[in-house]
Amino acid sequence: MVVSLYDHEVPRSVLWWALQAAITVLMVAGGTWACRWRELRPMSFGLGEQGTCGEYEMVPVPTEEEEEEESQVATKSGESSGV
Repeated sequence: MVVSLYDHEVPRSVLWWALQAAITVLMVAGGTWACRWRELRPMSFGLGEQGTCGEYEMVPVPTEEEEEEESQVATKSGESSGV
């Protein structure tokens, strides 16, 4: 656009357009790579030791059925110990 304003015409050289296309592809690919690299790095929130950055233990989340079973077991154990 700057070139068009300066020269008062649209560039007609195939080499110029090929260069613009190559630079665009390079910039999009580089930006995509940099974003993915930054977003996929392990996170550290300042907790734990220095060497454990981003390491954590996966704990399963109980389903509703499992929570109901646990509450029933807790209720039964409370009844038997309260006698």
